[in-house]
Amino acid sequence: MFQKLLNLDFSWMQFHYICRKCESLLESFFCKLCQQVYPEKKLKEDGDYFLTFDVRKQLECLLEDREINSALTKSFETVSRNPQVISEIQDGMLYKSQQLGTYDISCTYNTDGVRVFKSSSHSMWPFLLSINELPYQLRKYVTVLGALWFGYKKPTMKLFLTPIVRMRNQFQDDPLKWTTIDRRSVSSRIFFLVGSLDSPARFEIMQDAL
Repeated sequence: MFQKLLNLDFSWMQFHYICRKCESLLESFFCKLCQQVYPEKKLKEDGDYFLTFDVRKQLECLLEDREINSALTKSFETVSRNPQVISEIQDGMLYKSQQLGTYDISCTYNTDGVRVFKSSSHSMWPFLLSINELPYQLRKYVTVLGALWFGYKKPTMKLFLTPIVRMRNQFQDDPLKWTTIDRRSVSSRIFFLVGSLDSPARFEIMQDAL
């Protein structure tokens, strides 16, 4: 389903395995806390894992689309003439206070649980990103899937967010390199600037300071 909707290449997917007993991330199927080694087959059968998807690859793919590339390039070059008029996220005080670089990209992130089957307690929690610098008519359709949790209970946010934060931080040391519609080579750092969350998810994510 996600592959079709978001144009995903599953080679961009990575498994993250969990020790259910300790609620910790495994390293090479090994839990440092209880010193137990788990067979990969059993971890998959029991659903003790979640997935992350390469955000860099997805953004590179999106920027190959002429309409998206053109809209983003135009957004970076457009300066609001009237500081009293707020028509986009970039016009807000919080956005301006971040002092982003000319071609830096900021994202709104969202995660929430969706019941998969009526007869089951299992739920799915996608971690989704949208690009703030795109105009709304494009932004509402252009979505990046950062991670996906599926299980009988809601995600342990500390585990779920760990690889996502690591992925985000990599963009500070190694910015996204791309070519604008008018053939300029630019670099963009990526920031997760705004969270669109319900109250329970907001509380849990704030605890882990995304």
